[in-house]
Amino acid sequence: MNFTFCLLCTLFLMNSCIPKKSEAPIDFNLEQESTLNLRDYGTPISTIPILSYPNTEQKKEVGSDALVGISIENADQYLSQLIDADKIVLNEKKIRLIIDYPLKKPVSFDLQNDKGFTRRDLILTIQEKYK
Repeated sequence: MNFTFCLLCTLFLMNSCIPKKSEAPIDFNLEQESTLNLRDYGTPISTIPILSYPNTEQKKEVGSDALVGISIENADQYLSQLIDADKIVLNEKKIRLIIDYPLKKPVSFDLQNDKGFTRRDLILTIQEKYK
């Protein structure tokens, strides 16, 4: 699996998400020991920058022409502002998304996209799985 993607997702989620209860609760067996060992994924080889153009109000607040990162909770609101949203950033057709914050035990999701993954794909998928 692509360690870079896993690390990016973990960092992205840790810095931008507010936990939200799911409408249909999913039992992740948080009491059981996790078989996931995050050390098994190796050394990161790259990162995927997530930048967006700020609207007028945001530009006044941050004083920049680009925002770094987005809120997963409100990701769909940022998609129109996302820089290079449709650029393929992961050529792999199969990846594993690992979410460990704010869970006691990490959970993983195997994802597949025959064309690779764009920034938009990643953001929407992470948002969906996180909820």
